[in-house]
Amino acid sequence: QMKFGEELLKLIGFDFNRGRLTTTEHGFCSHFGPDESVLAVKPNTNIARFGRVIIHEGGHGIHNQGIDKSLFPSPLYSSPSLG
Repeated sequence: QMKFGEELLKLIGFDFNRGRLTTTEHGFCSHFGPDESVLAVKPNTNIARFGRVIIHEGGHGIHNQGIDKSLFPSPLYSSPSLG
């Protein structure tokens, strides 16, 4: 499934030179700087559900990768969040 996830992320435009995909118990996306966007997902026996999680978290990752690098490390570099 992780290989499928990587291919799906490439298809939607996630840049693996500036981020990575890993596993966890609960999916999330975080970024630690201009070139480190981390997507963490839980492999699932339901491939459709897994694909939706990949696309959802991948969207966050692509957004993070699109923030202007010149804003780092100011507060303007942070992604907006409700949490």
